[in-house]
Amino acid sequence: FDPASPQSIVSNGAALVIFWEWDVESLTYYAPPLAERSTHMQVGQLTSSVFVPGTTRAASATADGHVLVWEHGASSDSAADEVRPARRAAKLVKLHAGAIHVIETLGNLIVTGGTDGHVRVFDADFKILAWYEDLDAGPVTSVSFAHESSGNFSGFPAGRLRCPDFVVTTASSLIVSCQASMFDEVPAEDRRGKPR
Repeated sequence: FDPASPQSIVSNGAALVIFWEWDVESLTYYAPPLAERSTHMQVGQLTSSVFVPGTTRAASATADGHVLVWEHGASSDSAADEVRPARRAAKLVKLHAGAIHVIETLGNLIVTGGTDGHVRVFDADFKILAWYEDLDAGPVTSVSFAHESSGNFSGFPAGRLRCPDFVVTTASSLIVSCQASMFDEVPAEDRRGKPR
């Protein structure tokens, strides 16, 4: 669901993204083409999709480490001769060396986790804010954040990453407890988190 518009939903399969709009009496959808000409690159298999916080964009993670960014466009329905809101593939951004299994939002932040074993935190323009690359626990399969009532996670107020502590699960069947403050540590062993 789009936090800014709960009537908007995005879902995907390996080769198709569907944008849904629902109201009391109907559910409509639009499945934009994944055209290589839109992004000037071949798009890998899709793994997950989210709406980008604070924008009208959406993003789909891929099995080759990219994120496909969707912008609003327009589509003409020739049968009804009406123009309806649609999405188009705007750009492809490389975020990980391997597949991205996790893409989720946390306030105004975007969090990814991948087969490279890394967890990365980005702003809404996909500029990297923090990276947790020394976990040494295997491919990341999920990231779960501690609940904080303020929900104001937007980067670096007072020079420090502002996000709650989190837990990472991996394909190696490990659960790793991580503190957001690990990002500020210099020795690699202090940036690994604690296996549970």
